[in-house]
Amino acid sequence: MEKVTLRGNLLSPPYREVASNGLIGIEDGCISSIEEGASISADAIAGEFYDFSENYILPGLIDAHCHLTLPGDEKSTDPYIAKYVESAPCSHQVLTVARNCRKALEGGLTTLVDLGSRGRIMFEVKEALGGGIIDAPRVLVSGPPLTKPGEHCSYFGGEVTSDEEIIDRVNFLAESGADIVKVIASGGWTPGGTPPWGSSFSEDELRVLVSEAHRHELPVTAHVTSKEAVKNCLGAGLDGLEHATFWVDRSQRSVLNDDLVKKIEEKGVFVDMTIQASYRAVNENVDLLDKEEYRERKTKLDDTFSTFSRLNRYDVKFVAGSDAGFKSNPPGDLTLGLGLLVENGMSTAEALKTATSNAAGALKIGDQTGSIDTGKFGDLLVVEGNPLEDISALKDPIAVFKEGERLI
Repeated sequence: MEKVTLRGNLLSPPYREVASNGLIGIEDGCISSIEEGASISADAIAGEFYDFSENYILPGLIDAHCHLTLPGDEKSTDPYIAKYVESAPCSHQVLTVARNCRKALEGGLTTLVDLGSRGRIMFEVKEALGGGIIDAPRVLVSGPPLTKPGEHCSYFGGEVTSDEEIIDRVNFLAESGADIVKVIASGGWTPGGTPPWGSSFSEDELRVLVSEAHRHELPVTAHVTSKEAVKNCLGAGLDGLEHATFWVDRSQRSVLNDDLVKKIEEKGVFVDMTIQASYRAVNENVDLLDKEEYRERKTKLDDTFSTFSRLNRYDVKFVAGSDAGFKSNPPGDLTLGLGLLVENGMSTAEALKTATSNAAGALKIGDQTGSIDTGKFGDLLVVEGNPLEDISALKDPIAVFKEGERLI
């Protein structure tokens, strides 16, 4: 692959300032050189040259919470999703992944994290994508989340009932090529199952899971919507919290105190609130909701915003995830969530970090991507305006590069 050079205004974590008229050189897929204020003429640059001198170049975005085999087609109930996962032909789900990956690229995403799929399908897809069979973001995979029989996400096939099965399941995931392990630590909305304000796994069970995953050098993240489950996860040493509400009863209002938030901060646990999923649940297809359903969803959204604002007062490490594919969450729309973070009190610089350096750190790939640094992949996003001034500038990418290759 010949050398690729981009000229433009550079933005990279910690996003304190813009490096005007910068040059980025990429060789063999990785950034080989960075110059600021470069005045070299295009004629003097060897290889392929892209002049974005009027635009802004930043690291490609990372969506840390996707379900790429799911359609994101506004179907909202667990029974529907279970039926789709269990009955849709493998070919159908693979084509859904291909479509979702294309939409993600168009949204400026160069890395996606699939946090729930059935069997080995996403492991095999990941291998095929790694071979360059289609243009797609880099895909990291958890495989089927660990869950209890009949509980939330059990349709993916990751049910466990004992410590031995937990260990066996983690070993299966590691041997299959998992990049991260996910556990359904609180209940969901599955009929007859643990409610969302309850805990599905004990702290001791989670400790067994974490020990085995960390033995394989895999981070562990958890679906958590209850205060009890959050406490169990923190006690067991998990690395991440997905959704991160702190419900204690059917009212679905979070109850959290300073001591609990400080523990999240002190342990350096990454928090992905999938804030846009809560937003879409209220603002999509409003005409199809009766008054009670709308009121309930609005209560949950207000609680999500309130919880985020509370956590944001501390030095909590947030990451950005869209829950793409699940319910009415389409792929490639991470900028909606970043905008909601800013609207609810986060600076644009910190919001950008949630989808770049923070996410890369949470996934243990900070040495590969998440910032514009020599030695890292040439994963770059080019936009017209300065997202530090207006985060919505991310909505319409001019160009997207993955490992130095222009894909958009």
